[in-house]
Amino acid sequence: MPSTLDFTPARLDLKLYAGDDTVLDLVFITEAPPQTGTEFAGPYDTATTYLPNQMVESVGLLYVSLVTTTNQTPASTPASWQLIPSLDLTGYVNWQAQIRSSVTDSNDFTIDATQQASSIITITLPASTATARQTKGTQRWDIQAQDPDGNIHTFFAGNVSIESDVTQ
Repeated sequence: MPSTLDFTPARLDLKLYAGDDTVLDLVFITEAPPQTGTEFAGPYDTATTYLPNQMVESVGLLYVSLVTTTNQTPASTPASWQLIPSLDLTGYVNWQAQIRSSVTDSNDFTIDATQQASSIITITLPASTATARQTKGTQRWDIQAQDPDGNIHTFFAGNVSIESDVTQ
């Protein structure tokens, strides 16, 4: 089950590419997956073959595949899947994510919190914004939300670098 905890923001540096839309699924887990390099593969699908170390969302919970598996529901096959504890984001509101180079120079990411109950928040930065920010020098970003008691929490924060695409 999801758990609520006191935390400090996790550092997450972003490398963006001018000319490309940036879409990130932020998965709020409270315990490290069994291996490094875990990849979020999205909602569980019985027709998909999952390789070891791929994370899926199934019935509101997050699981990591331990072996190559197809059509093995995570909740009913613990030999193939490990449940990953996640942060309970129920009741969090007013999600905001920004990229900025100074107090007065910022752009907002678009936030999709429709999978909030599954501890997944999706943020998007359009290609046009990344391209426009490419010459801004040192930049930072963060994502914040307000908890049910009205307190503002910063979940992730870090540096941003924006590089040019070579092939357009």
